[in-house]
Amino acid sequence: MANLPTFVDLSSLGMTVRGLPVVSASEEITKCWGSATQELVEYVDEVFTGSQSQVAEVGAQLHTVGLGDVETRLRPWGEARAWHLDFFPAGWTNHPYDRVPAGRRAEVAAYTDMVAGALDSRLREGDLRAAAAEGGVAAVDRLVRARVERLDQRHAALDSLHSALLDETRHLPGWALDFLLYEVEDLNSDREWLGAAVVAYHHGSAGRRPENVFGGICYVFTEGAVDLARGRFAHTPGSVPAALERLVRDA
Repeated sequence: MANLPTFVDLSSLGMTVRGLPVVSASEEITKCWGSATQELVEYVDEVFTGSQSQVAEVGAQLHTVGLGDVETRLRPWGEARAWHLDFFPAGWTNHPYDRVPAGRRAEVAAYTDMVAGALDSRLREGDLRAAAAEGGVAAVDRLVRARVERLDQRHAALDSLHSALLDETRHLPGWALDFLLYEVEDLNSDREWLGAAVVAYHHGSAGRRPENVFGGICYVFTEGAVDLARGRFAHTPGSVPAALERLVRDA
């Protein structure tokens, strides 16, 4: 089981799910309820055992299946027969997770956990200049190196997931290709933002930086936008704000 870096002892609350006690939770989830522990108990009972609950078995874990971008889950707590409560940073009803077969969710969940710490806001030229103002060239170097390391970690995790999802003929099923394409596009976008920030910081903007639309590249000009998103070539006329809005709406 993955390490659980933050936890709060819940053993005194007496919660049980499927005959096993819920003994701990992440700090992130307990902050949502603060001192209202009874409400937390009621919430866990409602989402995991209530008559309207929708729960999926993801390997040895239990995940709620709702309409949000984050699910609640129970993970086996170490070697003990008990649960740890935390958030799963994705939603099984949202693209591209909605196409993952129930029997393959465990591999996808493991990948999602691995990259969760590597995902953050994308660097801009202004971020590098702010770092330089506070700590000089060394601070900029540390910021860029840290971001490169996280991108490398994400690439390695994606490489492992790719191998895990190959079928017996060493090909990717359609749902797996869809998921990997989504993640690859997002990773490529992160790398492109980093490269553009570094180039702009050292040498200038090299022309107005393109926009990212669904992981693809979109060049916005004075009277319209040329969209390369998801391999689709399209021209959207109109002013810059209107062209982008129409581009996202029609994608």
